[in-house]
Amino acid sequence: MGNWNSGRRPHPSSLKILRGTDRRDRVNPNEPQPPSAAASFDAVPEELQGDTLAAVEWTRVVPMRCACGIVANTDKAILIALCKSWSQYLHADAIVQAMGLLVKGGSDGVPIVNPFLKLARHALAQCQPMWIELGLTPSSRSRLTALTPGPATPSRWGNDL
Repeated sequence: MGNWNSGRRPHPSSLKILRGTDRRDRVNPNEPQPPSAAASFDAVPEELQGDTLAAVEWTRVVPMRCACGIVANTDKAILIALCKSWSQYLHADAIVQAMGLLVKGGSDGVPIVNPFLKLARHALAQCQPMWIELGLTPSSRSRLTALTPGPATPSRWGNDL
């Protein structure tokens, strides 16, 4: 038997519209609508200034979400958490690549699994639910529908008919 929060989590109306799954009978008329993020939202926030890898991830992810029109100022915290987790993963993975999967352990030198491998896996496990929540995985992205068509690509044979 379930409880009050059993079942799938509801998606925001803007995401339902992008996915093309919105229905009048399933729309929450009282859903809060936070204002869209300003153009300055693309700038790397102070929380990521000392972390180059996190800042690079911010400049990769945020403009994509802004272009789709699905970013609000309220998304800042989850985007920062995603960028920091991704940075932690890349850092731990780089150490694993440099040291190898097995390292000498203790005073007896018996090979053990590199402790940074656990850190890398943990950081990656933190990223995965955030990617899904933000629509950044292939399966969650496949459910999205673009609101406006992109610019037409010119034909390589000259003018179109």
